[in-house]
Amino acid sequence: GGFYDHVEGPIAKARNASIENYRKAIELITRAGGWVVRMGDRSMTPLPSMERVIDYAHSGFKGAFMDIYLIQECRFYIGSQSGIWSVASLFQKPMLTPNMAEWLDSFPERLGDLGILKHVYSKTRMRMLSVKETVEEHAKYQYRTDWVREYDYVENTPDEIHELVKEYMDNEGQHHLSDLQNEFNDTRVEYGYRVLEQEILSRDPDKDRMIKYHMAARLDGCGGTLSHGFLEKNWMNVIDVAAAAGQRQ
Repeated sequence: GGFYDHVEGPIAKARNASIENYRKAIELITRAGGWVVRMGDRSMTPLPSMERVIDYAHSGFKGAFMDIYLIQECRFYIGSQSGIWSVASLFQKPMLTPNMAEWLDSFPERLGDLGILKHVYSKTRMRMLSVKETVEEHAKYQYRTDWVREYDYVENTPDEIHELVKEYMDNEGQHHLSDLQNEFNDTRVEYGYRVLEQEILSRDPDKDRMIKYHMAARLDGCGGTLSHGFLEKNWMNVIDVAAAAGQRQ
């Protein structure tokens, strides 16, 4: 949130994530011989000193042009659904998106791109939702701030982020979708169009229409999906709230 230099609202805050939960995935990449460059700004939690890791966000080389250059030159990009995500998209870089707070807009765009959703905790039921429930129920809240009355987001665990990166690295260049991934994508499109049937911005019908055209293009045009391993564990299953104790934001 420090990038904006103001207090974030609930929608923006939902996109945030702890860098510590990425450490296991970082070590997977560096053990394979890769380098990891951490983007961001000085308001973020510094990384500890790690071999083959550059905490660029806290370096003297930080700058707008260098931000763009580093993304242009990366092998693949890992990031949450924030503005810088769009830079990697414009350069058509392979993209991994952990800690996705929504599944409609900033969705993995190209075939081979992968993501995993943040878990959603229902306050009234006192349990996590399955991924299927998240899509079906959360469609009502994609553009509303009152979701905070019923739901909390829970960050992905270090193991989940590690498995996402491992699945991509093990299958890099292979773009076959599993039956489960196709089922998720079909469900996403179905419920995405239900969102578009709703009024998003009632005070500005022209902007409402523009956003809906944008969303429709993202629904029909995205070739990416969620991690198969993540779907296997979470598509129909729900996490026991006791097992998730301490993870709620």
